[in-house]
Amino acid sequence: MSFGSSFDPNIVNERLKTSVGFEDLPDGTGVVDGNSRAILECGGKELYLGVRWDHRYLKPLNRSDPSDSAPRDVFQAFLDAAGKQHGCPSVELPSD
Repeated sequence: MSFGSSFDPNIVNERLKTSVGFEDLPDGTGVVDGNSRAILECGGKELYLGVRWDHRYLKPLNRSDPSDSAPRDVFQAFLDAAGKQHGCPSVELPSD
């Protein structure tokens, strides 16, 4: 699995934010696409955070679906750590 983040406006743009799958976070601090991508509002800038899941990671967990709770917990931890590093407010992923 790999993690990524970017403030680059070529990545964080309206087309991405309004693409299929993204939904507003309950606290209005950004948008999220399941357990793999988020765009957070951080001090007047938008931050893209994403994780790419690999079957080699999910298989030992007996998980085949990244919407399962273990990947959700990993993605939440990534949002917490990366968001804090970039001065973003705390966010809570929507419950399934």
